[in-house]
Amino acid sequence: MMLDNDSNEGISVNIRMRLNHYQHGIITFVYGCLGGRTAVIGHQGNKHETLAEYDSLANRLLSQIARLIESNSLIISRMRLFDETSEKKLILEQLIPTEIVYQSSSTGSKDKSSSEDDGTHLIVCVHGLGGSERDLRPIRPYIESGVTHEKIDFLMSRCNMHCTVADIDYLASRLLNEILAHITSKKLIISRISFIGFSLGNLIIRSALWRPELEGYLGNLHTFLSFGGPHMGLLYHSRFLFKIGLQLQQQFDSSVSISQMAFTDHKDPRQRFLYKLSQKTGLEHFKNVILVSALQDYIVPYHSTRIEMCKDAVKGSELGTVYSEMLQNVLEPVLNNKNCNLVRYDVSFDLPKSVNYFIGATGHCALISSWQFLENFFQNAGLKYFE
Repeated sequence: MMLDNDSNEGISVNIRMRLNHYQHGIITFVYGCLGGRTAVIGHQGNKHETLAEYDSLANRLLSQIARLIESNSLIISRMRLFDETSEKKLILEQLIPTEIVYQSSSTGSKDKSSSEDDGTHLIVCVHGLGGSERDLRPIRPYIESGVTHEKIDFLMSRCNMHCTVADIDYLASRLLNEILAHITSKKLIISRISFIGFSLGNLIIRSALWRPELEGYLGNLHTFLSFGGPHMGLLYHSRFLFKIGLQLQQQFDSSVSISQMAFTDHKDPRQRFLYKLSQKTGLEHFKNVILVSALQDYIVPYHSTRIEMCKDAVKGSELGTVYSEMLQNVLEPVLNNKNCNLVRYDVSFDLPKSVNYFIGATGHCALISSWQFLENFFQNAGLKYFE
């Protein structure tokens, strides 16, 4: 097919294809320009010379299509020319929408690389106590601008915005339902799933990972990025002012999630939420587990954000023994998985002295609110974990 050099300057081919793992897909190739330079075919010249190059390109494409038709690999549903556009550049568009047969979890690994190429990398962001879906929005542009080789879709979780004081198991159930509804409503083919959590949001994420509804996606888990996560709870907090405030909070407020983080939700320490969570599967399924801590974070203990031992826990008390068991439960599966990359990052902020600084909220929140830190972190370290 030759292009009409007077009225049309491109070719659009919609192809209905039969693929192995999909009922059908539609792929659209659009070629067009208005002369001049084009980086794609490396040709610079006048309008007619450029169109001649596209004649050749279009004919090669059609020859390939003809061979596919002969082998019954595809059925052409529509072919048309399109009118001249105002864009003075080559347009290349590829669309693979909607009517998908989801690949079952029992499918072999031989199709994994192709599904990663064709599917969507879903990144789920989960806010902390009393937070909202807006809290983690500053992170989004750094990933979107830095990862260009695959399709990325963000879910800024909002299902728990008004109930973060509830049982963390309940919050995790709501998060899981939100994720599955998001995948279904947008008809996503998932190649990877990554999670970014802030503070309490990290425990909500971990509490969702072991549930059977997510089992089919465990092989797609990619990066778990934790900002200031209380993975070991608020045990062995070093700030006297915070401990007094926490005691008052628990005395006058019936927040379930705070009591779970404070490790006071049951008389038997091995029946407490965090201990039972440590016994369940989760982080070891990720390729990257990234723990980010701030030295000026006086809300969540340093050892808790880093999931590591603290000196007060080795003094031989019963609580110290429970802490050690909990730490081993969380870390051992991660360290035993050679395909799981565990990395800890420490951040030191130069923060103005204020009431919030001494309470610790400034350093805690700076992990997701400081654009200087976020830009530095993603440009120099964090972005590679989403590629």
